[in-house]
Amino acid sequence: MVGVDAAPGCAEVVEAAFAHAHARGVGLVAVHCWASMAAPGGDLAGEYDRSAPELAAQQRLDDALSATKRHYPHVPVIGRLIRTGATGAAMVRESAEAGLVVVGSRGHAGAAGMMLSSVSQALLHHALCPVAVIR
Repeated sequence: MVGVDAAPGCAEVVEAAFAHAHARGVGLVAVHCWASMAAPGGDLAGEYDRSAPELAAQQRLDDALSATKRHYPHVPVIGRLIRTGATGAAMVRESAEAGLVVVGSRGHAGAAGMMLSSVSQALLHHALCPVAVIR
């Protein structure tokens, strides 16, 4: 399983996950967590297109995978969108079905790294399978 986001460096994370899946002869689940915006108030609430944020999330996932998928055409990939405000907890839950979780790290170190809520830290402490953190 690979965690996909729009952060710089995501391409390297996706590449590492594809390379591992290829070497092991297994498929890959690409997970992108997203949070939807609440509908605006007032009379416009009925006109708000709730599918737009999900379509944007799907596009981010597709864009993050497209180039690397061409290099690994024999690795089957399943994309999974998860609507959540708690990405770390969602990724930990998803890890129950994975043999390995590959995620990135933005490189927070020292006190800042301890104080920030980090998906990679949540996975390192609570994942139900091995975790590879790519910097």
